[in-house]
Amino acid sequence: MKPRLVVLFLVSVAFGTTPVFAETWANYRDDTEKCRLVYPSSVFTISWTDEENYRRFSGPDEDIYFRILALTNEDHLTPAEIKAEYIKKKGTKDLVYDRSEKDFLVLSGFNGPMIFYTKIALSSDKETICVMHIS
Repeated sequence: MKPRLVVLFLVSVAFGTTPVFAETWANYRDDTEKCRLVYPSSVFTISWTDEENYRRFSGPDEDIYFRILALTNEDHLTPAEIKAEYIKKKGTKDLVYDRSEKDFLVLSGFNGPMIFYTKIALSSDKETICVMHIS
């Protein structure tokens, strides 16, 4: 994804503003009914499920998309524990930003030349991990 488009999308999400081109919004719920997302349906359409089992939301250009995944939280991991697992597997070299709260975690950085942004939220019952990934 082009860095400027990631920034535009993230600014829109962070400040709750509706970009002029996002005329229609829709609710998405995963099969477990525990992961929900309000997204600009006039910009993104629900596409296929990819090889990693993420549901893809495609934009007007093939390079503009984000993905959603619901995972069972079998080990009842907290956001801090999820972050520790990420660092154990990937390290911190390309991690530029992270923020943890009691019910979510945000990680952002570089994956090679590409920027990534991942928000991981726990369902209210803590049984499901909801992942939104942009790269």
